[in-house]
Amino acid sequence: MDDLYLPAFGLFSKWGFNDGNVIWEWIGAAEDSGLVEPRQLDVDTHVVLIQLVTEHLLPLVPGPFTIQHIDTIHNPIRVGSWRGEEWDDYAKNAPTEVSDISVVVPGRLVLRALVEHLDGPVP
Repeated sequence: MDDLYLPAFGLFSKWGFNDGNVIWEWIGAAEDSGLVEPRQLDVDTHVVLIQLVTEHLLPLVPGPFTIQHIDTIHNPIRVGSWRGEEWDDYAKNAPTEVSDISVVVPGRLVLRALVEHLDGPVP
């Protein structure tokens, strides 16, 4: 089962975490590998991304910073302020001090989070 790579720089951009689609991409790979049946997981992938980032990535990022959850088709979890200043997630690149910070979430934990957030019964 494929693991999920979450880089800290994804928190600093509207287009981070593959424009918020990293969980959909993981599901596609899981379908391709036969882990799940196509269209088996009817789930809000942004909720899953927020959960996995909050549980696994945020504890590794040095503070102070604030996080905002945004209802959007883009990245739904972003830095709102960094080191006490508002963060412009359109114009700025991630700070250099987070360039080497990332986490690999084991595939079994990704799948568990997906199952926790299923919107309907598995066919």
